[in-house]
Amino acid sequence: MNQVITDYELAKGGGEHLDQIQASGLATRLELLRNTLRPTPHVPLAMKGMNLFAKLEYVNPVGSIKDRAAYWILKRAAERGEICEESTVIESSSGNFAAALAAFTHLVGLRFIPVIDPNISGTYESFLRRLCPTVVKVEERDD
Repeated sequence: MNQVITDYELAKGGGEHLDQIQASGLATRLELLRNTLRPTPHVPLAMKGMNLFAKLEYVNPVGSIKDRAAYWILKRAAERGEICEESTVIESSSGNFAAALAAFTHLVGLRFIPVIDPNISGTYESFLRRLCPTVVKVEERDD
């Protein structure tokens, strides 16, 4: 069995902060959400003559590398004043990025409208429809 190592010490906080997120202002809620982004474990792979590691991105809160991008985009937009508590976030995505945005906007109290592709998987569409009151499904494929 390979030993799992992390790229930095475990962040303080995590799941226990989720109940606090809803009770504070947007900036504070986003900061509390940051505590759920844990270090990405690295697993050494057996390769002769080299040190090779696999990053286990599935340990992120929503399960993919896109979780970090979604968080930082929301955080920076809030810092720049581009979004506030009354904002609606709209994004065209049918995969991991949409799932992360849906989860994070839901947790911090922002409205999110995903614009999804007609070829979206049933799992992602169901997930988005559970978290987002409005989901726009494009009917025609892009050229």
